[in-house]
Amino acid sequence: MINDIEVETGETCPLPRGVTQEEAASNLDVQKLIAPRLQKLRELSEMFLNVIIDSLDLVPYGIRWISKQIRKLTKVFSSSFFLLFLFPLYIKLFSF
Repeated sequence: MINDIEVETGETCPLPRGVTQEEAASNLDVQKLIAPRLQKLRELSEMFLNVIIDSLDLVPYGIRWISKQIRKLTKVFSSSFFLLFLFPLYIKLFSF
């Protein structure tokens, strides 16, 4: 955003560089810039999900069953991965 302002005006931008996400999100100009993008993202996401949900009856039962089994496996794998690898690292990190 700062680079865009500097290119448009030809002058250095008065906004500070290297701010945190919270500070940037509290800026009114940033909020005005993000609001239409979030709305467009919501619209596209909703349209994408509606297409998937509406075409669910067209997918053969076998494919739906395989997808369900894959989803179950990923849940088991992700929870196992977290418990075996990430949780011990998390505990060690905060034990200092």
